[in-house]
Amino acid sequence: MMDAIEESVEYHDANDGNMFRLLEDDHHGCSNQVVPQKKKKKLSDWEVSFANVAAKMGPSDLADFLDKVPDKYPPVPMFRLTRFLDYYDTALSGVSCPWCEMFKDSNLASLIDVPLCHIPEPVLRTSVEWLNQQVPERIRCDFVMLTFNYIFSYLVTPAKDFVPRSELIFIMGKTKMAMFVTLAMILRSKPHVLTKVLPSLRRFAPFYKVPGQIPLTLWFITQASKDDLSLGLLSWAHNLLPLVDSHPQSTDAILDFVEKILAKPDDLARTLKAPLWEGEELIPPHSFEILLRLTFPASSEPTTSRFKAIYPLLKKLALVHTTSNSQ
Repeated sequence: MMDAIEESVEYHDANDGNMFRLLEDDHHGCSNQVVPQKKKKKLSDWEVSFANVAAKMGPSDLADFLDKVPDKYPPVPMFRLTRFLDYYDTALSGVSCPWCEMFKDSNLASLIDVPLCHIPEPVLRTSVEWLNQQVPERIRCDFVMLTFNYIFSYLVTPAKDFVPRSELIFIMGKTKMAMFVTLAMILRSKPHVLTKVLPSLRRFAPFYKVPGQIPLTLWFITQASKDDLSLGLLSWAHNLLPLVDSHPQSTDAILDFVEKILAKPDDLARTLKAPLWEGEELIPPHSFEILLRLTFPASSEPTTSRFKAIYPLLKKLALVHTTSNSQ
């Protein structure tokens, strides 16, 4: 399928100032309510460097760059995205992007909101508006899939002279961080792009060979589904749950993903009333069969109790559509 398948800065809670996050609690106007402070974590060296550089970016610089240099690029939709990448390529030059270090199982929880949590919100807003207005959806989908392919392959061959496949030529020469930031922006701002590439992602399943590739997939899916329960469940059931058999070492991370989704009862109640995503079942029969087998194995496994805890809710989602069709 693929050749070489292919501390001056404090922790910034990504939920604060993130323009795409749906606020879970408006405190009902109680400005004097005491909110427990989250424990700050020490940033890694690359994240400190990235945060320092990102803090210096301004929306006017980005807007000026995008407005004043159109003549440099051919009038082809693909090159609009190249133009965008050029800005972040320059702005983030010198910032390392150690994907092998990032995508460790132990790092995943703290990585979910990286890199967007360090981008100033005015810059983030300007970036997303420009991407949505100037870059056609087809180009965004292609970029998302090809960049995932690039990072997935790089984790296998993490060399400085790593050469991407020929179809990635239009993003060659860009810093890895520029690609990473743009990928996160597209996924977070237009979650439905993920649904376009989920079938292609499933074809990667036989090629998961090295540590980091499943955490990458979890990060990738979480960017788009962070605030969308239905999309998260669809991605989990179709793409993540089937990986448990072949990659049992990632079972905990895959369970963490769905447990966080199911911890929102109000959203779950709404999903039970509409258990589809654009006509596709959230928990299709083949995924429910896997869930049944993992919940009621021939011999108990360390994760069996966790599957039994989530089984009742997922069973409702799996059967509600079937029940409504039979009536």
